[in-house]
Amino acid sequence: MLWTLSEAEAVSRPGPCAPKEWPSRNEEVAPPPTRTAAAAAAAFAEHGLEAPVEEIATRAGVGMGTLYRRFASKAALVDAIFEEQLEELARIAREALDEEGAWQGLCRFLEQAVSLQAESRGFCEIVAVHLRDQNLLAKARAHVRPLLALLIERAQ
Repeated sequence: MLWTLSEAEAVSRPGPCAPKEWPSRNEEVAPPPTRTAAAAAAAFAEHGLEAPVEEIATRAGVGMGTLYRRFASKAALVDAIFEEQLEELARIAREALDEEGAWQGLCRFLEQAVSLQAESRGFCEIVAVHLRDQNLLAKARAHVRPLLALLIERAQ
């Protein structure tokens, strides 16, 4: 006698050869975009904006396809890093505003802003060269300018 299973029994009985459910392309298991951005920030800090995207993908532990699904271009990745740096500058400015002495707060902001630029070759390049881009300049003004104006006004 030959043992056979009906199609219904075969589907209802999971076994070692049962088909596995693979994540769909949209559910791909990969590190979050913040890890990719952090890897890009580290590569840009070390090599400047000329850091190859292959190195960024390697540092993030992702393939090139995953990197480009997250960030459509290297320019989009640079924009994301720039926005993070602007948030950091805004955080530094808010902390400086909390200083008891207005002059000390302004000095603290300037020291930390210069330190941030010195630590990151990529951020320095963005600030020195790429702020000619009106879009990036508008972002910088919206994030940091009002806080910096308050710091200066307070210190006068």
